[in-house]
Amino acid sequence: REQGHRVLIFSQMVRCLDLLEQFCRSEGFAYERLDGRIRGVERQAAIDRSNAPNSQSFVFLLSTRAGGFGITIT
Repeated sequence: REQGHRVLIFSQMVRCLDLLEQFCRSEGFAYERLDGRIRGVERQAAIDRSNAPNSQSFVFLLSTRAGGFGITIT
């Protein structure tokens, strides 16, 4: 984190993402999330926020079913 790296976490289980989201909140990590509940404009906005040059997002939580295919996260 101190070196500007970011983390992508993929999970098949949305419940696991729920737990990881709680952990990120408790640790004060800025994060984005993409799963089946995130639609259209919100989905693209999360990707854009994460890809922004000065993004504060440290963690990106993705479900393997909803995310990963056709998405570019740098």
